[in-house]
Formats: sequence, C-alpha cells, structure tokens
Amino acid sequence: MQFRFTYLTHSFLIVATLCLFSACFKQFDEVDNLNTNMFDRDYKEDSWFDLDTAYYFVTPLGTSRVLFDISIRQDRLPSLKPSNIAVEFSTIATEPEIIDFPLSSGGIYRKKIDVPYTGSGEYCFQLGVLVPTDSTIINRFEGCASL
Repeated sequence: MQFRFTYLTHSFLIVATLCLFSACFKQFDEVDNLNTNMFDRDYKEDSWFDLDTAYYFVTPLGTSRVLFDISIRQDRLPSLKPSNIAVEFSTIATEPEIIDFPLSSGGIYRKKIDVPYTGSGEYCFQLGVLVPTDSTIINRFEGCASL
C-alpha cells in the first residue's frame, strides 16, 4: 500500500509540474491585438505626439534656429508609464538621432528640440518610437509647422 501511495504522489507531482510549466508558455491572444498605445507594433491611431509650438529664434552667437516644443499625448501612453521614452527625431536637414523624453513631475512627457533655420516657411520632422530590445523604430509620424 505504501508503494502505491508514493507512486500516486510522485505521479501527481509530475503532472502538476508539467501543467504549471505549460501554462507559462501560454500566449494571450489579447496581447497580439493591442493597437492603441504608442508602443504597440500594430498601432492604428493618429499621431501619438502633439506639436505644441514652433518658432524662429536667434542664439546669443547669432545663429538662426527653429525650436519645436513637442509633447507626447497622454491618451496614447500605456497605463504603466516609463520614466523616459526614447524616440528617433529626424528632419530633411538633419540626420536621425535618438532623443529622450523624460517624465516630468506633472506626469507629462515634453521636449524642446531645435534645428537649423533654412529660410523656408514650413518645417517638418518625423518622430518614431525606439524599441530598445531590438533597436527598431516603430510608429513614425510627421509633424509640421509654418513660421
């Protein structure tokens, strides 16, 4: 009788362990269908950022520049907010560069980015979300302003 009880106990533990580990590999279908926050690869919404202002200015050294004041829309963020969001910024006149949008004390991601003034009336830029795990850029959108 002791052998039978030990055998059943060990068999039960093996089956329970297999069930537990197989549950760890279960994929949730809902995760594949997410498309409403800026970190979703299949993002289907409009631009995830706002161009708040853009204006021309001259530096103390006499260089003409254009300043973009950009904020990330709160309704496009995941519920767990990271302390910093890395994005790729590019224009026709500049090479792409990775820029950090830090989380401010008010819970807003905002960044001021300046570019060289080219004399044209309209300035456009592209922002894309950096996925650091595989160094790819997703969800690129363009923002434009007239000076």
